[in-house]
This record gives sequence, structure tokens and C-alpha cells, in this order.
Amino acid sequence: MLVVLNLRISAMKRKSQQRLHGLTVVPGLTQRPIQPGHSWTYRWTASQYGTYWYHPTLGVTCPMASTGPFGSIFWAFRNSSYRSDLYGKMLTISSCSDRVLINGRGAVYCAGAEKVSSVELSYLKSSIGNQPLTDKRCLPNVYETQGNFPPTYEDKIPAGLNSGCTPTTGLHETIEVDPNAGWVSLKFISAASIKALMFSIDEHPMYVYEVDGNYVEPQLAESMNIFSGERSAVMIKLDKDLKEYTIRDTPSQPYVDYGGRNTSTSVVALEIKGIKNYPAVTIPQTADQLLTGTTRLSITSTKNNLEPQVTIQTKNGTWVDLLLQLGEMPNSPAIQAPHVMHKHSDKGFILGVGPGTSWMMVRYQVVNPGLFLFHCHIHTHMANGMAVALLDGIEVWPPVPKGEDQSPQPWTHG
Repeated sequence: MLVVLNLRISAMKRKSQQRLHGLTVVPGLTQRPIQPGHSWTYRWTASQYGTYWYHPTLGVTCPMASTGPFGSIFWAFRNSSYRSDLYGKMLTISSCSDRVLINGRGAVYCAGAEKVSSVELSYLKSSIGNQPLTDKRCLPNVYETQGNFPPTYEDKIPAGLNSGCTPTTGLHETIEVDPNAGWVSLKFISAASIKALMFSIDEHPMYVYEVDGNYVEPQLAESMNIFSGERSAVMIKLDKDLKEYTIRDTPSQPYVDYGGRNTSTSVVALEIKGIKNYPAVTIPQTADQLLTGTTRLSITSTKNNLEPQVTIQTKNGTWVDLLLQLGEMPNSPAIQAPHVMHKHSDKGFILGVGPGTSWMMVRYQVVNPGLFLFHCHIHTHMANGMAVALLDGIEVWPPVPKGEDQSPQPWTHG
């Protein structure tokens, strides 16, 4: 099926850089950024199933969905009958979050500093010397969170940025379902820039059946985490009494509390290591190529491993191992956000993880020749250089097809 997506950028002050998950569209790598007042038309053949989305890559301190057009794309088999979509995004300010929006709806909820501290995770509390979080869930300005940098002048921080939560009113997203259908499918997409989201549906176990565009063997979960850019789809049995149930990010009995902690020891969290492809995928015992890299605020390599242009060339049809090693800068703070490493195009398989996630081995097969980006999905990290270009299957790259001019074109409101 031929798909046409036309993006129009209004007269905003900044250019937009679009990224389409499942496609290969990276400004500065595969196209020019879309300038204000211009448009860009994408045409492609939908040949794979799954949940995807498009979003801008401009703006390193803002959520991906706040600096340009964004939306979800779902490709289903011809006979599929999915009932419902759920699309979530998180708006992030500094190191704290004012709100969680689901389908663009939500409001600022102020629990109070005492409530926030009461649900603080134990590992985090011990890492910051048992100091309290602010009423906006911000970390204190101490070495463990800021690192060995010049002193932070707290009197220069704008009022209301790190503390002083002000509640707002707003609509909450409501997902209406037909109990006669028996089951409902919900698809979750994280549009967060830095934060990790956790979701759960009161009194309703979820059966995860799709992860990042791939069907997997259904796995029971009553709560699950979802990181920046990730997508998951779940099936839910509609066998409860007719009333409203909360999808939590608190009427009904929750599986998790305000701080994301299990409300009982019987709560079943998604077991990531137990996810298996459906149908099963056979992975070879050895790879044809090994690439190593160290992740700090930039992706560097072992000696003589990469070309000066920081690109990697692979051959079509081969299996490639990516060995990622975690490096820490001198005097790094104790609290670090996990790196959400993301490869465009091909799916990869995690072969192993070192102690404390000090290293990770990922194996993938080159089946889609082209120029792709491998990067951390935390945009502040990517902007500081945690990215590398992968020239997959370069020996069979096709010539650029001739056709309609695809340069960004001016447009007017009609």
C-alpha cells in the first residue's frame, strides 16, 4: 500500500527536523530540515506491520512532541480489528515533570512535597543522602545530581522552575470500550525526551503482544515501563463491572501507587528478558562483523575501529554485533539517566548485558540497505554527540530515483 504523508511547518521561528520511526528520515543525514513556512511530502510503501510514530528531532531540552508535528502511524494486517489507540507524551521541564499528557490531555497535579517524598524510591533516596524532593518532584542541587561543576546559584533559578507546584485544570483522556467486544487493544507510545514512563490499568491485567513494531508471544503484565521513543501494544479482557478504571502513569483498585511502587507483592511487572518474537526468529551463533563503541556524552570507538567521519560500513545480508561499553567522565554524579540506544531501520537482539549495565551486546542482520542513525534517544545526549552513522549494505545501495522535486516548498494557509 502506498502511503503519502505531507508535513507542513507553520511560520514558527525554528526549523523542524522530522524523524519517522520505521522509516529513515534524519535531517542532516538523509534530508534537509524543513524550514518555517515550507512543507515536505513523504511517500513510501507500507510493507511491515506494527505501531510507529513521527516526531521532530529539534530541541534537546524539550519533549520530542513539543517542537514540531508529531503523530502515530499504525499498520495492521488486512484482517486485523484493533479497537482502540492510546498515545501518550510527557512534557519535561529541567529535571522534573509538571504533567503527563495522554493524547494531548491532562493537567498539573500537585501532590505536595510530603506526599512526593513518601513515595520516593529507596535507591534514589539513598543516592541523594535521604534529602527530600521538591513538590515538583525535582532533585536537590547536590553533587550526586549535578556532578563536579561550578556551584549552582539557586537564587538565579527562575521562580516556579524546580519548586512551587501550581495545579491546573484540564480534560483527562477517556478511552471508551464496548464490553460486548470481549477484548480491547491499547497501543502506548512514549514521546518523552528524558523521563521514563510507567503505566498500569487498575484491576485489568495486560497481555503484551507487540513491542517496537514486532509481534511477541503474549506476556502477562500488570505494570510496565516504557522509555523514550518506545512503543508497546497490549490486549485487555473486558470482564469487569461497568465503571471507570484509571490508567495510571489514582474510584478503582490500583496495582501501583503515585510513586510507581507496587501496591502488593503479587503485582506482576513486565519481564523484559521473557519477551520472545512471534513467530520465532533464529539468530546465528556467530556474527560476520564486530563493532565496539564507548558511550559517554559521545559515541567513541576502540582504536582504529571507525573511520574519521565516524561512520560504519556493513555488507547486505550479514549479521553485525554492536558491543556498547559504558564509560563515565571523571567526577560524574552518582545519578545517571539510562541511555536509550536506538537504531534506525533493522531490529536488533540483545545477546547479553554486563554487571550494572556496564556493557551490552546487540546483534542485527543487515536486510535494508541504506544510511541509518544509531543514537541515544535522550536528545540532550544525542546533541552532545552520542550518535553514529551506519552505512548498511553500502555495496548494493540503489541510485537516488528520479521523480518529483522533494525539496521543501513554501505553502500558504488555505
